[in-house]
Amino acid sequence: MLRVIRFVKSEKDGVKIPLNNVNDRLCAMLGVSSRSIDNLKKEFKEAEEAHSETPHKKLRSHSDTTTTDVTMTSSSTESNTSIGRPKLKLSEFGKDMLRYEFHLLLAERQYPTLDLLMVRLLADFPDFPTKSNTTLSNQLKEMGIVYRKTSTIKIPLESTYFMSQTAKYFRHIDELRTEKALIFYHDETWCYSNEEKKSIWIEEQTGQGRLRRSEGKGTEKQLNIT
Repeated sequence: MLRVIRFVKSEKDGVKIPLNNVNDRLCAMLGVSSRSIDNLKKEFKEAEEAHSETPHKKLRSHSDTTTTDVTMTSSSTESNTSIGRPKLKLSEFGKDMLRYEFHLLLAERQYPTLDLLMVRLLADFPDFPTKSNTTLSNQLKEMGIVYRKTSTIKIPLESTYFMSQTAKYFRHIDELRTEKALIFYHDETWCYSNEEKKSIWIEEQTGQGRLRRSEGKGTEKQLNIT
């Protein structure tokens, strides 16, 4: 996981390996060979196919069972066929791919959305089993990635994101003091009310997922304290 994070961070200033070069990107991220990636994809596909075939086999074996009571057999068959599709669970490899696409969008300064994630996943991994936004939303929540209003997001003090922002803040303070700049205090939530989206997908444990737009602010150094 640390290799993936380092790789994503290394591309903040630009893509090092073309996005359409999926295998090479995965090799660089995971530190494995191209052959291992092919084997993982093959195993992933076989596991998903086996998972989807199991419920059908159970239904067929149940329908072949004979009983003397026709009414009971019919009722039992109807109750089983009305259960619907089984819940689709992602393998660990599938979760890694979903988490990779999520962080890649953040590295590209784009807010992850269900539509955007689905397009990226199916483009990079055509065999990815999830095809609907509803299922994708449930899978993200199971992985600890939730949809929240930015005004209600709480970031753990020990998270990497919080510590990096704190270091950036103090570095900025030192630069301004060195230049003997004046520091003004104002209500940042009012001044930059459109700087963030109102609701976003975010990692609940780390607080990662927040982006701030800087277009139109100029190049002057400034410090905002709420």
